[in-house]
Amino acid sequence: TTATTTSRFTSGARESFARRWNRAKIKDGGNEMQEISFTIDMVPVAKGRARTRVCGKFAVHYTPKKTRDAENNILAQAIKYKPDVPFQRQVKVCVRFFMPVPASMSKKDRALAVGCALPHTKKPDLDNLCKAVLDSLNGVFWRDDSIITSVEMSKAYHERPCIEVWMRGE
Repeated sequence: TTATTTSRFTSGARESFARRWNRAKIKDGGNEMQEISFTIDMVPVAKGRARTRVCGKFAVHYTPKKTRDAENNILAQAIKYKPDVPFQRQVKVCVRFFMPVPASMSKKDRALAVGCALPHTKKPDLDNLCKAVLDSLNGVFWRDDSIITSVEMSKAYHERPCIEVWMRGE
């Protein structure tokens, strides 16, 4: 993981994105906004549904192990970039998921996929991928996920699967 990321988008899109999400402190209507960006090196994992099992007369709810492990991995890699104090007011988040290119894909499709010309339209669902990231950062980067006012997310193929996260908060 690195504090400054190398985006996998075209240079024009990267420059535009960099202008919006540079890691810096910015004045926004008199309030100081802090921006943080980092990359998580792992194959993105979607948030699994909560499970329930019965133990005697009681129902026990739990998170699937795959989801729990993924959330722990995300937090372990992101923790070094956390703000001194969790964001208290509002947070804007952008998350980019780079999914592995399937080995079964033809050379032609592989070239299109790596160049971001072929969209990732397979499972896992984008909203469940984002849920896993936001839930793992909740309480550490921001006090509660209710203060997230904007989320921008996308998924694409790439030879090196990872998750890029940018946030701006106060």
